[in-house]
Amino acid sequence: MDFTNTEPCCADPKTTDDKYYNTFQPAPQHTKDLIRFVNEHPSWTRFIVGPSLFLEAFAFLALMGRGWAFFIGIGLFIMHWMISVAMQLNFLAMEMMVLIFLINVPFAVYFVARKAGRFQRFSGISECVAQKLLKIRRRSALPL
Repeated sequence: MDFTNTEPCCADPKTTDDKYYNTFQPAPQHTKDLIRFVNEHPSWTRFIVGPSLFLEAFAFLALMGRGWAFFIGIGLFIMHWMISVAMQLNFLAMEMMVLIFLINVPFAVYFVARKAGRFQRFSGISECVAQKLLKIRRRSALPL
């Protein structure tokens, strides 16, 4: 092997034209540009890709509450989206699980709308419904 070759790896068909042999379609230009950027700017690559290790290593902190889960979920979603764009890998199931369980889109919409004052008139109704449900539950509870 010749290790003195300083040519970027995007010239190697193994890294860019992996689907060519199945579909006869060359790799998109943005993939080749991304590989060239990674080769030419290793410090920027470490800065961009490095936090994903810590994000995945400390993902258990999402169990501390909705705020932690929301921000860790946003980070995981962006990370998997960037990987899918850069490497053309499909992480749709992971992205959907992050949206449902960590980001919790319905709660996030409700929380933002409540802070903006959109749900002020419903707050009394929701409290009333919650109190009635608690009373029903207390009455139906079996004594031990």
